[in-house]
Amino acid sequence: MLTMKTESWASFRFTARDEHLGWPRSAPLQARWAEFVKRQAESAGAVSGWMTDDVWPPETALQRATFNTRARIPDSRTVLRGYSWVTVVAPELTARLGGAAAMRACGAFCEVTDLPGRSLWLRATPAINEFTGDRIREVFQALAPVLVTGPANLQFPGEEYRILSDPGPR
Repeated sequence: MLTMKTESWASFRFTARDEHLGWPRSAPLQARWAEFVKRQAESAGAVSGWMTDDVWPPETALQRATFNTRARIPDSRTVLRGYSWVTVVAPELTARLGGAAAMRACGAFCEVTDLPGRSLWLRATPAINEFTGDRIREVFQALAPVLVTGPANLQFPGEEYRILSDPGPR
């Protein structure tokens, strides 16, 4: 899902069902989809966005697990509603995180790209299948200062999220 700001807020979302594409098993296909979403984020001037396989928009996995759905699209410049395999961060939040250089230096992302509107495109791992365990923790820690807050409840039957169940103290 990508969110962009022009005269009013708009969102763009799409789904790619595994049974038709097999994308979770194909790193090259994942890379092509990620590149497509990045081009859309660039052309739309996105200030928020994510690419994942764990939850359906409009809420993020973090919002779902923390029951913190108060933050909405218009809040995208003041709080990051979640983190995923791919995360787009608004310029205002990027500044609070120390900028692109700080995100590159933290080691949590395999790709950090400055988008034309000064938002950041952050990709955690080359393939989504690699976005597990320690890498999830590293991404959370890098983005924690701007994330929505609340204890995560990962007790939804049949649902698995790519977020930390116990992030520890912030």
